[in-house]
Amino acid sequence: MEYILIILCLIFMSLYLYYCEVKESKHAGLYKTLASLCFVILAFINYSGNRNLINMLFLIGMCFDALGDILLGIQSDTLADKLFLAGTGGFMVGHIFYLLAFFSSYRVSPLVFIVIGVTLGLIANSIIQKNCKLTKTLKICSVIYTQLIFNIAILSLGVFLNDMNLRNALILISTTFFCTSDCILIACDFYKKEKWMHPVYLTLYYIAQIIMAFALKL
Repeated sequence: MEYILIILCLIFMSLYLYYCEVKESKHAGLYKTLASLCFVILAFINYSGNRNLINMLFLIGMCFDALGDILLGIQSDTLADKLFLAGTGGFMVGHIFYLLAFFSSYRVSPLVFIVIGVTLGLIANSIIQKNCKLTKTLKICSVIYTQLIFNIAILSLGVFLNDMNLRNALILISTTFFCTSDCILIACDFYKKEKWMHPVYLTLYYIAQIIMAFALKL
């Protein structure tokens, strides 16, 4: 069942890219929604066999990510800005639950990793705001989002260094893919869009979710 869900997730992702990039269909978001449901179902299956607080926090985070996917996949000319902010909000909430999961995983103080994550987030945000014309709302989102994605990546590194096992290695790979995907997404949406960006960041994102869902069983 797990491998079927993984295959279906990648198939739906490919269909979304095809109907979005090639056909430019307004119904492309349906396939994005189905791809997200696949990794959420996979996460639920793995969580049901390995219930604990940390896995629950990761699972909730993945559910909010899927909600963000669904909202961003809706095609509407009149609600485009609101859907973008709502979808981004879903990802932010999801990332907050990831952070809570990492804080719950630490056996020593994560202060050093937090300082590194905050510093990288500030540098990334300064680059974004220097090169992109953003509204006040988007500037606030930029500050929060860059802090979240870089702190998630650095904190997951800290968790792995504290306890080097397969589960933490997979989670580190997953969050690294998340961070890379988000950086490409930001460049694509606000700086300079290249044809390769959309399929690359989307592929990284779904692979990251699949890896994260698989890690919940370990």
